[in-house]
Amino acid sequence: MHELCIGYLTDNRRMYTFEKFIYFLNKITNKDKVHLLVLINNAPSDYYENIIKTKLIGISSNIVMFNNNNNYINKINAFINYSKQNNIKYCMKCDNDIIINNHTIDYMIENLHYLEKPENLFITPSLSTGIPTTDYFVEDFFNEDEQNKLHNIYLKTNMPNSLWGFDYSYLNDYTIKSNKWEVNKFINKLNELDYHYKGIHPIRIDKDALEYMNNTILKYKAKIHDKQDYKIQINSEYSYLCNSIFIISAQNYANVINNRSLYVDPYDEVPVNKYCRMNNMKGIYIRNSFTIHPIYNTISNHPAIEQQFYRDFFTNN
Repeated sequence: MHELCIGYLTDNRRMYTFEKFIYFLNKITNKDKVHLLVLINNAPSDYYENIIKTKLIGISSNIVMFNNNNNYINKINAFINYSKQNNIKYCMKCDNDIIINNHTIDYMIENLHYLEKPENLFITPSLSTGIPTTDYFVEDFFNEDEQNKLHNIYLKTNMPNSLWGFDYSYLNDYTIKSNKWEVNKFINKLNELDYHYKGIHPIRIDKDALEYMNNTILKYKAKIHDKQDYKIQINSEYSYLCNSIFIISAQNYANVINNRSLYVDPYDEVPVNKYCRMNNMKGIYIRNSFTIHPIYNTISNHPAIEQQFYRDFFTNN
């Protein structure tokens, strides 16, 4: 019986990423425990059908088509409903701009039992630009000199005074007004914020920081493919999650999505975080699980930068 349904959310903007996702998925050892559900819009279904037919090996799958552009939560609802109707206990949401290797997926599957504890809401890998995981990624992946170089870029980041309807410039106390990057102080101050969007970090808005991050990843890209010494880290204190890949029980996901009082926009990021906080729940983070999210749309020229990163990362692999 399948234990995990992977909901792969995609459209016609990033069709070049799907085959790369399948490349790693084919290598997992827990194939019998996984079902792949591809949720697409504005893209020819035969493209995805052909890749699944010719490239996907030993994993069951379905494709669900959506016709309109404003459909993110519709996709999530379909994902949850499919999982519950087919008695699949866990959902792994995965956006179409994630590079995650087979070893990390297997490790997450093998540790699903952590989600049986009622105080744990999600399992998520160390995403390169995720929050709070970007700092885990850097600490585990970069050497000391590289960490210092990236942190020095953070100390030159001018936090925006107008983004997503809010003034984040008070966080300059930890960047341009500081002489040391102290991530715990930054996150603690952010968690005190009386505003729903807390997914802010220098890596999300500073192009220089993002380029240094990605260039360092490319320098050691073989390491992304290799199995690492994974470790579980359970955050005992709330920390805002801004990761576009995580595993959550289908029931908890339904509880989040069906509670309309949690919404501030048509996405699940804020509801997941509000649900986590109001229920005093914890997040499970997989250290050394080097997973890549190349860029945010808050960085200028992000589509071209992302495509070039994919070309560079998968060359000779």
